[in-house]
Amino acid sequence: MGQVRKMPELIYHYSGNRIQYGNYSDIIVPSERGKKVWNQQVLRKLVEPERPWLVECCCQTNPSKRVSMHVVERPIGKRRYYLANNPNSPYQHTSDCPKKQLESVVSLPPILSKNDAVRWSVNENGEMQVDVHVSLFAGGLREMTEDDVVSDNVEMNESRIGVRGNKEEAERRRTVRSQVEFGGLIREWYLIARHCLLENRPASDISTPITPALILGVMLKTLLEGKITANGKELRSIAHIPHPSVKRHIEGTRKILLGIYDGNFESGKFVKLRGLKSASWRIDIPEQFAKSFVGYSVGKTLTAVRVIRKGDHWRLTHAPFGALLAQPDAMWVESKIEEQAYAFLKKMSWTIEKPYHKRDDLGGLRPDFVLHGLDRDVVVEIYGRVGDEKYNAHKEAKREFYRALQREGLIHYVEWDAEEKDGQVRFLHSLQELKRKSN
Repeated sequence: MGQVRKMPELIYHYSGNRIQYGNYSDIIVPSERGKKVWNQQVLRKLVEPERPWLVECCCQTNPSKRVSMHVVERPIGKRRYYLANNPNSPYQHTSDCPKKQLESVVSLPPILSKNDAVRWSVNENGEMQVDVHVSLFAGGLREMTEDDVVSDNVEMNESRIGVRGNKEEAERRRTVRSQVEFGGLIREWYLIARHCLLENRPASDISTPITPALILGVMLKTLLEGKITANGKELRSIAHIPHPSVKRHIEGTRKILLGIYDGNFESGKFVKLRGLKSASWRIDIPEQFAKSFVGYSVGKTLTAVRVIRKGDHWRLTHAPFGALLAQPDAMWVESKIEEQAYAFLKKMSWTIEKPYHKRDDLGGLRPDFVLHGLDRDVVVEIYGRVGDEKYNAHKEAKREFYRALQREGLIHYVEWDAEEKDGQVRFLHSLQELKRKSN
């Protein structure tokens, strides 16, 4: 009696009724750290120059069931592929199907080996803490942009691997030590404080607004408790928040000061940072940073500065970092138009997620908001910059990627483009339509 042929695990469908078979072991391989990643070499051969219009994932315990999948290309940076499930597929796999291997594949294979720049962990008391690898006082003029949070320092190391003829062969290994820019440090500090605030908030206070002052107070608490560290060292030795109990002229030269922007005075010669219990500190501004605080909102912009003591005053040494805190819950947003969008989303009672790190399930992108509560998530992008060619190219790449996921039934996609005169109207209409169709 002949042996029964095993059903292939993956079926790639191309135009012209051409098909190709594959297995999970072909496209999922262990990385150097043992984590499962997508095999780019195999996927690239399968999809270039002609990408399959559909990939079927065959259940091994019930071959008649097939789950629709699609090859997705990461739109930003080096071309990289991965498979994405279609959540609208009517079929499901049984628990012992090898398809379950895909659930542990959470990221694209790294181009380089990286040390984690941001490390969240749990301390001995069961509380969250975060350590950030950051260059605190190097450089001076260029700071973090919205979509460029991490910079890499690359080292090339050679190791002898053998002799071929008369020539010694050497393997060149690239090791990357990631560093979060100054703004990334402040963001993680904000996130650990917000986490602590929401975790320990009494049920009776849930309806009470979260103000910038409240967030600032919790950031001071996390600082003093050592829950935020930089390069493995306690940040509280160099970082301070204005408070009546803290000496205005703290010992030492270089410091980090954090507070709420309290205004620009004497034609931009100095600003004030408001802290806790009416404490407010003056920061003198050198001429090269005179326009750095343009667009900051009094009472709403969380502001971090690196300073040096000059006589009786603090003097700015690097470009400041500011994050707008949108009400009613002091949500960190990147622009005033994003603040407006957040207000609309709150008013329409959406369940809102604000991503602060890049999402592997969205091609390594970081959308402005993700809304929950419908048949699939709603990805929201706010394009607030006007007349910037580089930004527009990045915008078009993201837009094309998100719309492709939407066509495949993986997400809903909504945007607000400031370059379009009716951008706000179309944004609100799209949200209302999604709400209407879900009822």
